Amino acid sequence: MRQNLEQLDPAWAWAVYQPDETHPWTRREAAHLFRRATFGASWKELDAAVQTTPAELVRELIRERKDSPETEQTFSDLSRFVIASGKPENLPVWWLRRLAESHEQLREKMTLFWHGHFATGAEKVQDVRMMLGQNELFRRHALGQFGPLVQAVSKDPAMLIYLDSVTNRKAHPNENFAREVMELFCLGEGNYTERDVLELARCFTGWEIRNERFRFNRYQHDTGEKTILGRTGNFGGEAGVEIILEQKSCPRFLVQKLIRYFLFDEPEVPESLVAPLADQFQADGYDIALLLERMLSSNLFFSAYSFGRKVRSPVEFTLGLLRGLESQ
Repeated sequence: MRQNLEQLDPAWAWAVYQPDETHPWTRREAAHLFRRATFGASWKELDAAVQTTPAELVRELIRERKDSPETEQTFSDLSRFVIASGKPENLPVWWLRRLAESHEQLREKMTLFWHGHFATGAEKVQDVRMMLGQNELFRRHALGQFGPLVQAVSKDPAMLIYLDSVTNRKAHPNENFAREVMELFCLGEGNYTERDVLELARCFTGWEIRNERFRFNRYQHDTGEKTILGRTGNFGGEAGVEIILEQKSCPRFLVQKLIRYFLFDEPEVPESLVAPLADQFQADGYDIALLLERMLSSNLFFSAYSFGRKVRSPVEFTLGLLRGLESQ
């Protein structure tokens, strides 16, 4: 399979899938799209899906499906109950209901993706309001631009606690967040040095929390010159993030991860297929919706390279069963 992927023409792979007599648009293809882009569909939804085109359905999932004010009010009421309980163990129940009942299924699927990408745990944060706030942050930015998402995560109270940024002082820079933002969030291993980590950590000194909100403490910020990934200047945290986003490895790292999330678990995606998507992703200002529209509408997505090539997580499997049986 790896060898066959390397032989694929990237132009064909990422071109819009056009059904024909050999490869028709049927419930099978529609179900494949719903399983990957959402948490499943009912028979009624599949019947409606085949009355449109694949590209139109993808566009609808990304841009047009919205929750009603009544549904949003229900979710809001539930979140207030969770906050009032003060118990982090109530958060999964709240979110599972939202995952099952929200009409914005692709946004929820991407909220789940970002939750795993920017890994944070309630066992360390131990604050329901902060963890709920982070979940809402992921949802707001789920289909927006990656740059503002990273900037927001960098100042997120739950993240500041989880990666010890609240102890990041100019006299003793804490490298935890700087290392994770390079290795796990944006660039991947091998695309930075230990010196880059230390210099980036200095950019984030003085970032702390006051009254459960981000606060910049200028007295604890290192105002000296830093050199990060070949750039030198008196950088703060926001500028440090911008430097990371300028790296060619950043869009490639994200595109590889999203291909694995939506198309197939293995084999490793060849550079020939990653490069055109990554270059366009960066040229589009890291617009997540545009990237997903291209991926989910593609020949590669609706090909044998994608069908049956992913193992669903327990959450995805359970929600898919509930939605398919209309039991949510």
